[in-house]
Amino acid sequence: MGSCGPLVRPGVDASGVHGANGMEGYDFEEGDGTLLLNERAVTAMRRVIMDSEEKVSIMAIGSLTNIALLLHMFPEVKENLAEIALWH
Repeated sequence: MGSCGPLVRPGVDASGVHGANGMEGYDFEEGDGTLLLNERAVTAMRRVIMDSEEKVSIMAIGSLTNIALLLHMFPEVKENLAEIALWH
């Protein structure tokens, strides 16, 4: 599970553009939760980055809240990051 909201300002509801499920027009089956991790996104990212034998690249495709929290809470991950690329 990721952050529950933005760090600095209130979140923006874009359901008028993207639909209620974020991808209007596509019907998705309800997941059973078996792929969910039993840890927060920030701690999962830290674990994966620190356990990697190679430097890790992050490709951000949404908000950057979890990446900001990762770098703030666990600055040691910077040593094992190759890059952070943004897709906006």
